[in-house]
Amino acid sequence: MRRKERAVVSKEAIEEIIKKAEVLRVAYTNNQQPYIVPVNFGYDKNTFYFHCANKGKKLEMIDSNPYVAFELEGNVKLIKGQIPCEFTMAYESVIGTGTASIVYDTQEKIIGLNHIMKQYTDKVKLKYNKDLVDRVVIVKITVNTMTGKRSK
Repeated sequence: MRRKERAVVSKEAIEEIIKKAEVLRVAYTNNQQPYIVPVNFGYDKNTFYFHCANKGKKLEMIDSNPYVAFELEGNVKLIKGQIPCEFTMAYESVIGTGTASIVYDTQEKIIGLNHIMKQYTDKVKLKYNKDLVDRVVIVKITVNTMTGKRSK
């Protein structure tokens, strides 16, 4: 990172940024063609979870190349200047790389769904319809690298 003073180095501080984020952007590559998509997500212990359709480009790309990159941000605010080059942004962000995989185990799917719900609601006791859980596709990203950055 070029601007070392902006680095967020503690794991706890990085996870606080993740807790406040609303969208995870996941970048895939296939045949040297990049593809990025925003998803709703959950996070726990170096693992991101999201759900998706049971067919489509994301799953094809994971099957072809499970290595992904990701980004999320929060506390974004425009800071106006007197002239265009004096404008800047305040923000917190996390970027990283990971390995994506499809979750097949029902119990692990429920764990992933619980983390997704926890990201957006305070409900902790959730019941799921088994047929719906069996049909939903949960993708898990195991984090390989992750860094945080903050600009006030």
